[in-house]
Amino acid sequence: MLLQNISRFETHNKIGELIKKVQGMESNTKGSNKECFFIDGYALLKTKSINEQELQQKMKIEKQLKEKGVNIVPTLEYQTDGIDDGFGFKKGYILQEIADGQPLHKSVNVQRMNETELKEVGTEYISTLKALQTERQEFYDKFVSDWIEITKAGLKVDPSKTSNFYYERGKQINFIDLDVGERFKGNIELETICAEMAVVIADGSKYYNSYFKENPQIMATTNEALSPIFKKLTESFVRQGLDKEQVKQILKGRFPEVNLDEKDGHKLEQTPEGLSQAQVERMQKDKEARERTEQLMEKFRTPKVETPSKLNRTTLKNDMKRNIIVRQIDKSEKEKKEIDYDKKRALFKRTGKGIQLSERENQLLEEMERQKAQAEEEYNRKQENRKGQGQLH
Repeated sequence: MLLQNISRFETHNKIGELIKKVQGMESNTKGSNKECFFIDGYALLKTKSINEQELQQKMKIEKQLKEKGVNIVPTLEYQTDGIDDGFGFKKGYILQEIADGQPLHKSVNVQRMNETELKEVGTEYISTLKALQTERQEFYDKFVSDWIEITKAGLKVDPSKTSNFYYERGKQINFIDLDVGERFKGNIELETICAEMAVVIADGSKYYNSYFKENPQIMATTNEALSPIFKKLTESFVRQGLDKEQVKQILKGRFPEVNLDEKDGHKLEQTPEGLSQAQVERMQKDKEARERTEQLMEKFRTPKVETPSKLNRTTLKNDMKRNIIVRQIDKSEKEKKEIDYDKKRALFKRTGKGIQLSERENQLLEEMERQKAQAEEEYNRKQENRKGQGQLH
């Protein structure tokens, strides 16, 4: 039974029961001023720094966030010894549910690990990054929007520890150990959140800055693994209102070797909104087909004629081949025009809705108009050539 769904009186009784159970027990995890016990399906934190006013405010905000569907682990109850240390803090216990999933990355001190241990941690780290590669775009959209909602509500995400982020593969990332205070209220800087989130995903405060930078092979593997993750992260922040180039600059500033511009060795092409991937692939195939047919046309423009008898046979044969190739070119040009029409329709549809086109999209429109004019000119030239060839024969 979830404690947040029962009365405050019952949660108070539950925390009292668990406090008695942990007396004399070894904690599961330990920090500078608190330790955590995993007991009976709950996380019981023993701490020296409970500010009751802030904690009550935090519990209220967490409840609201949970009701909105934000992936956080809320505080269920707390209990103090009632003795103020003179700075507004008391010793006591805080009760939470155990977060679903596992810490995003293992918390370790790389300076105190031997080579074998470092390799094991590195292998696990790369495995986590590869799992993150497979997550859908919606996974990152939710991660970003949850972080923003938490910040808007007046809570603070602590990015310094990846153990504050519990990763459920194929599902979500849960936030724990949130801070509270009016000093955070309304301080929503997407650029800062973007930089902090990248560090969390890459665990840059540990592996990336220390051990991996001294090992080029592992560093290259890390950069390759981070590339598709950061591209999805970029898209999520673009959807939140940041400019794509701005996001790339933020990520490049922290991780300069991660490739954000290329895929499989080729530059990624930007396409206007409204075109499917299938249409883009079809455009590329049409382009390749036009190039092949142009190459074939070149072979038959100056046929070699040896005798008058061969002239008639060669002329007839070349006429037949030329007509076939011309039809192929006409068909390819028609299909290209259909795709261009779809592209322009998508762009004009956006302008009709009052959406301002980006500089890149305006350039695409201008380029399509130039291509259209060139295609019409080329078509007319070919028609004239055909008429001229017909008169010669």
